[in-house]
Amino acid sequence: MTRTALTVAHQRAGTSGVPTLPLEGDAGVRILDKPYEYREPRNMPRLYTSYWKNEALALPPHDKVLKVGISRGGPRRRMPYKYLMLREEPFAPSRRLLTWWRRPGVRTSEDAEVYEREYLRQLEDAGVEGISAQLERKVASAKLANDTVILLCHEEPGEFCHRRLFARWWREQTGQEIPELV
Repeated sequence: MTRTALTVAHQRAGTSGVPTLPLEGDAGVRILDKPYEYREPRNMPRLYTSYWKNEALALPPHDKVLKVGISRGGPRRRMPYKYLMLREEPFAPSRRLLTWWRRPGVRTSEDAEVYEREYLRQLEDAGVEGISAQLERKVASAKLANDTVILLCHEEPGEFCHRRLFARWWREQTGQEIPELV
């Protein structure tokens, strides 16, 4: 069934209240006019995103859920929950991109656009199938009965963040919404 990405995004978003990153103007909506074929990832767990310092992840119902870090480095302090890491690309930004992003000086909106473009290129290069396979392997290695995964990185909600870029890209590619747990 062929639909436009905008239609799928609106149908899938419902009333979840998940904020979108401002991408074009102040509207926070990216309009894609190219049609694509909607496809469900095979055997994919239900995905969420959050940030390392979210201590609610140690409490029910999140305490039994697999947490997977998608940042180059893990948290600097001991977390009250267990987690696995997917430090490699395409999940974590490339070392080159992070080095450039962390350079001294004030970041501009143009810098954020460059970061977004480069990170999305990583995701495109890996493709949905490659990313799905990596996630499936990570879930299988955890040997959990739960089919939910929370993807983690450092930035708190509302900050510019690659996990939300990943969530938006995933939704555009698969139609699967990835809510943020705050």
